[in-house]
Amino acid sequence: MMFNKNFKKDTVTFITLSNGLPELFPILPASKVKYDWAPRVLEDYKNYKKNLAPYDEFTHIRKCPGIFDLVGSGFVITQPWDVYISFETGKLEFKTVSKNSNYREQSLLKGKGYVNVQPNAPNTDKRTVLKLPTPWHIIPPAGVKMLMLPIPYPDDYTFEACPGILDTTITSELHVQVFWNKKEGYLLKAGTPLMQMIPLTEKKLNLEVRQATEKDLKMIDVENFRLSTTFQTDRNILKNFYKKFIKE
Repeated sequence: MMFNKNFKKDTVTFITLSNGLPELFPILPASKVKYDWAPRVLEDYKNYKKNLAPYDEFTHIRKCPGIFDLVGSGFVITQPWDVYISFETGKLEFKTVSKNSNYREQSLLKGKGYVNVQPNAPNTDKRTVLKLPTPWHIIPPAGVKMLMLPIPYPDDYTFEACPGILDTTITSELHVQVFWNKKEGYLLKAGTPLMQMIPLTEKKLNLEVRQATEKDLKMIDVENFRLSTTFQTDRNILKNFYKKFIKE
């Protein structure tokens, strides 16, 4: 069974209908994301090291592979547009540019395009779980699931992505669930890192971020139809659907 030329077997592909999004606020390799704390750690490491003899042993957070290997693994999903979120009145209030009807159609968000509170989510008695919709679809290599994690060492703890596993044979839609930790009004700016995704494989995979093609649109149309007609599609139907559009 040959891999469809639309998708490369050694690549995780993110597709969108939102014109300009891949150029303005793309999905990023995690190793390319810059955090405010990283330069401070590096400067402290350099200053600490220069005051030691060459044979002195020392420990420093900069030498910890567990931290920096994690920070640089996989891909980072960024916020696609500005959205203002507040719980000051005791209920969710938000303003977002995605309310523009033309943009919502373009981004394929349609009726599911608004920020909303997730009912019955874990820890809702302590923290609010929000769904932050994105206009992205993700196609990893066949058989590869994606581990979804909060940004491990963010500059700001206003929110933390909820961990999970995305199986794209069930859906290719990419939305971010987050624990929201702030009641005061907060402007979540376009380009803000939301979540880290790590492919569950030992293979090194490339990243492709692009506009949807005609064949992608057929896949998305069928998936949107499926999501609008049933809550629980048989998994064999989903896998056959995946093979039809991803492989040929």
